[in-house]
Amino acid sequence: MQIIDRIYVHLILRVQNGQPDILPQWQNIMIEFIRSHMKHHEQTPIEINAHRDHLHVLARLNVNTPVEEMIAMIKTGSKHFAQFQSEACSIAWSDEYICLSVGGFELEDVARHVRKQDQIHEHKTLSQEISDLLDQTEADVPIGLLNECGFLISPQDYSLN
Repeated sequence: MQIIDRIYVHLILRVQNGQPDILPQWQNIMIEFIRSHMKHHEQTPIEINAHRDHLHVLARLNVNTPVEEMIAMIKTGSKHFAQFQSEACSIAWSDEYICLSVGGFELEDVARHVRKQDQIHEHKTLSQEISDLLDQTEADVPIGLLNECGFLISPQDYSLN
């Protein structure tokens, strides 16, 4: 019997109310903190990047950790990180998130997408980026946003604007 232990996910976490709370002066330090925090919690980050109002994480999921726990760990860790940087810094994450499974052959394409966030957002909003990602996903079931309880929210139920 073969055990599948390589589950890759592309997460997109949005700052609450779309506020530009991810400040450029600490964005890279925050990304490295999240990378280290994930490794400490036995997760395998592959690529992490942020734009002013959202965070992308491409990771190999630890099969013993539900996605919801990994997301809560990232949100909590980054929130504490921001508060530690300055009393004036704060970050509040939206309850919604996007979690897309990624096949092994797609890893480099998704990693490249995560790395190119600054270029992508020179001409696209987060809503446009997500719409494009969902169009490119070859899923047999409808994909929407998952809230922190793991409930599927259909695209008609939310607005990212």
